[in-house]
Amino acid sequence: MVAFRIFGKHTDLSSFGEVSINIPGVENKKRVFSGVCFREYNPSGTKVVRDFQKFPLLVPNEKQIKKYINGFYDPRLSKIGNRYLLTVVGVNHDEYNLPEKFRHNFQIPLIGFNHTLLFITNNFEHFKYFGKIGPKEYDKNMFFLNKKIKHQDKRWYVLFHRYKNSVQIRLIKKLNELKDVHAWNKYIKNYKKYILISPKYSWEGVTKHYPGQVGGVSSPIPFQYEKSDPYRLNLLHLNLRLPTYYLMFYNSVIGSPDNPAWGRSVGAIIFSENAPSAETPFNIISRSPTAILEPVLSIDKHKENGNIVYGTGTLVSNDGKYIDLYFGAGDKYPAIARFNAEKLINYLMTNCKNL
Repeated sequence: MVAFRIFGKHTDLSSFGEVSINIPGVENKKRVFSGVCFREYNPSGTKVVRDFQKFPLLVPNEKQIKKYINGFYDPRLSKIGNRYLLTVVGVNHDEYNLPEKFRHNFQIPLIGFNHTLLFITNNFEHFKYFGKIGPKEYDKNMFFLNKKIKHQDKRWYVLFHRYKNSVQIRLIKKLNELKDVHAWNKYIKNYKKYILISPKYSWEGVTKHYPGQVGGVSSPIPFQYEKSDPYRLNLLHLNLRLPTYYLMFYNSVIGSPDNPAWGRSVGAIIFSENAPSAETPFNIISRSPTAILEPVLSIDKHKENGNIVYGTGTLVSNDGKYIDLYFGAGDKYPAIARFNAEKLINYLMTNCKNL
């Protein structure tokens, strides 16, 4: 599949502040920390209504900056009802002060280095800090399905996340369960039971000596697909009487600097809700055998981290004809890859089943 690439306007505003803080074992110094900014577009996505200068920046407060001294990054947005659930990664380490053996080894549980934090808002003007969610171990790429589902006669929130190198699903009745460390400890001991997708192909980093890595991009996109001639695709007004499928993009990581293909690419899966498993309510229908977005342009190249296109969000156009994948190019530039929805989904539904 080929996506039409749209390059966003890069901003030179790469950091939001400097703080002086005492870190055990490190001399007192000014630190640059990162945060999250927002931009509002009109319904057609063609005009900026409010730029990031008009919105409050989401940055660590005085208490949070002491624990997450490098700030927040990697935001993932979900919407359930009238609430927006925003996860960010709170960073409390300098990556390049880590021992060399840890820097690109995603199999090591880096306890205490990165944590996922949850914020909730209705309007992007005021954010309620919900707290740290997830286990003590290195766990990222968290986001929610944009609705609660019924599974085994109960209603559940669905959390997608990445522990170690695969995408797992956790079902919870209440959000507060995500702050329960004991429940997470029990979950992590059996995490393989909850895996939705694991690395399988060489473009996902799988080699003889390395297991590869995959991580979800953002909330799966629901759609309905009727097998007819021509087939019918519906992303906008779903019929509750028809089966619903979900399209989810995911990032792959080839994490070894000595690999010529070192870097990150994007793939896609389609799944349905009819799985019999008690742990995982979804059934994989199809999976892209090759990347659907690859780092092939000069702006995708990163000196230290390889060649990178790293998905962070998706948006369906108002007419349902296009799916925009928002991604980072070369770990530096914001960009958009625009897919023809019919071509992408038909490709996955007809050519990529049981792969």
